Amino acid sequence: MTTMNPRAFRRSLLALAATLAAASPLALAQSGNNTGNPLDPQPNGPRQTDPDWHFLLGPTVHVGPNSTIESAILEIRGDRIVNISDMSTVRFAAPAGAQVHDLTGKHIYAGFIDAHLPIDAPRPDINSPGAHWNAGVTPQRSALDAGGVPSGDASKLRKLGFTAAAIAPNGGIFAGRAAVVSLAEAPADPAFGRPPVYREDVYQTMSFSGRGTPGNRGEFSGYPNSQMGVIALMRQTLSDADWRDAQRLNAGDPATAAEVAKPSALDALSRNTYNHMPLVFRTADELEGLRAVKVAREFDRLPIILGTGTEFRRLDAIPVGPEGNTGFQPHYILPLTFPDTPEIDTIGKADSTDLRELMTWEQAPTNARRLDEIGVHVAAHRRRPPPRREVPRQPARRDQARRPRARPRPGHAHHPPGRDARGRRVDGHRRARAASPTSSSPPATCSIPRPTTPGSSTSGWTAHDTRSTARPRPSTVSGPSASASSSRCRSSSTARRSPPSRAKATTPTRPRPATSRCRATSSASS
Repeated sequence: MTTMNPRAFRRSLLALAATLAAASPLALAQSGNNTGNPLDPQPNGPRQTDPDWHFLLGPTVHVGPNSTIESAILEIRGDRIVNISDMSTVRFAAPAGAQVHDLTGKHIYAGFIDAHLPIDAPRPDINSPGAHWNAGVTPQRSALDAGGVPSGDASKLRKLGFTAAAIAPNGGIFAGRAAVVSLAEAPADPAFGRPPVYREDVYQTMSFSGRGTPGNRGEFSGYPNSQMGVIALMRQTLSDADWRDAQRLNAGDPATAAEVAKPSALDALSRNTYNHMPLVFRTADELEGLRAVKVAREFDRLPIILGTGTEFRRLDAIPVGPEGNTGFQPHYILPLTFPDTPEIDTIGKADSTDLRELMTWEQAPTNARRLDEIGVHVAAHRRRPPPRREVPRQPARRDQARRPRARPRPGHAHHPPGRDARGRRVDGHRRARAASPTSSSPPATCSIPRPTTPGSSTSGWTAHDTRSTARPRPSTVSGPSASASSSRCRSSSTARRSPPSRAKATTPTRPRPATSRCRATSSASS
């Protein structure tokens, strides 16, 4: 056994302490500050970088509209694709320092893919063999029947970086089957064909709106007219499709075999024929997405929700894991459009903007991140902004219409016949005395009635009502007294129309009713 010199042992301890003292700051900096968050301060020392050399093995690469490599090798360095080769022609050996990824069965495109592009496809005749009795149930319709994407829409998508799109029929509860096509410009000569179709029958398009599907066969011409009826029709149709699949397995019975052999639109929903084709639900809000998941899981189908961008309002209600007898997890296709900025530059606009609108504007850009954090598969599509719903003006009913009041015309009273301005019943001379002095009725017309017998004299004047249409008759009384009485009556009747300066002695000190009686006495001439 050898013994160490005490001096040498002391020097080795001092050297070890100096080494630990020099290495401890770097170790603490690397272990304490490196939390994995890119927003935290980076530690001092060598920077850790991930390998930027990748090889993708086995994917189907669509290099161009008319160029496809079924099984390719993609070499990526940094942010660039440096080489694409065919696995059938080269022998691959992974180089040192590169990461290898197996992508067999995947497709890679040279641009973005619009996951849902609605187009107008022709509807099948409802009276054709095998057609469903409801005009909104057309699962046998294909988006390829429309003849491709319109040139204007394809050009706009190419300018945004999209090279392919999943086109889907528009309209209907079961709208039809979608297909993935190229957005390349169609050749001018039809003899060269159309842009290539990458895959047919990728999903079945569905909607909760039953509008625009009239003309059903049978007695239910307008059914369904509510969302509850739409969901009932969805469940019944999927149940009928599963029943046909079950009957097809038991085709030993001749009657059953004959029934299954008949053409039917429900065969497009068969899980045996189309290998569990996903169901894409068009939704109007986040609540319809939850209803769609329940319907799809009831019939063991993969639900894909065409979202609205407001799913963050119901994150806790979205079922993430498998539930019941199905292992399918819902997928979401989210729009790339976000709400407009609310206008709050004035006090009136700020008061009319509610808190829900402000919170939606703030949280909508985080919708995709929130869904990804809870484990939901998310894709994107370019959704056109829906038109603003304007509330139509309801026409006023005839019994509630407010009629404008007629302006009073001069010379007409506004109280009913036989009633005064206060509604009291009057008739005869009492009616004349009860008229309002401020009424706009014309002055009374005084006339002298014809005596009953020749040579007799009248005992007074008769005041006619303003509504009387009888014209006054000329006086038959002769003599100076009669002429004086007549002039007095005329001056009294015109007192209201003449200025006070002109109606000297005949104008009373207080205003008289317009239909006051004119009293005059006359003496019989001897």
